[in-house]
Amino acid sequence: MKRSIIEKAGYINEVEPPDAPGEPFRQRDHYSNIIENTFALIDTPCDSSDIQCLNEELENHKLKIIKEIDPEKYWGYTAIVQDSNGDLYAVRVGEDDESREQV
Repeated sequence: MKRSIIEKAGYINEVEPPDAPGEPFRQRDHYSNIIENTFALIDTPCDSSDIQCLNEELENHKLKIIKEIDPEKYWGYTAIVQDSNGDLYAVRVGEDDESREQV
């Protein structure tokens, strides 16, 4: 059986509205506009421990998928997600085979 896993993730460092540079854009209901206009800046890749935490939140249904995005347009990332702390990440979601032996 296959399950969804996060294969790659990047921190979204800063989100600004186009008409007010330097002022953080904090209204969480405008994700579509943010992503479509690429105001979300993917700062640095997440390390393996952060990806593990994101996968645990995904498995426990605590990770909120904000928007699916085009991986060809956004460096291989497939979605923007929000963790239980409210932080935003760009992630690439793939599939893992649950039937393989656990180590």
